[in-house]
Amino acid sequence: MKIKVKRNFVGEKDLSRKQAAFRLAMEVVRSGNEGTIKKTAYAIMKLANYAKEVLEIKNLTRLSSEHMKDFAEHLRGEVGMVKLA
Repeated sequence: MKIKVKRNFVGEKDLSRKQAAFRLAMEVVRSGNEGTIKKTAYAIMKLANYAKEVLEIKNLTRLSSEHMKDFAEHLRGEVGMVKLA
């Protein structure tokens, strides 16, 4: 029986969220979009933290479209709180 190696959302085995965010950010830099590196890394970390803390999901590949809708609503709520503050 062939054993299937599980990989995370960037194709690496056992890669932490910080490492994955950093690698994705580095790919953004290599592609010439250096201005977006911090925004991209921040967005991924924010999603990863939401998934872990609220949805209790540690592997981002397990996120469904419903989870992403919940995350979008969460972000709308945060934006609304900033406007009121």
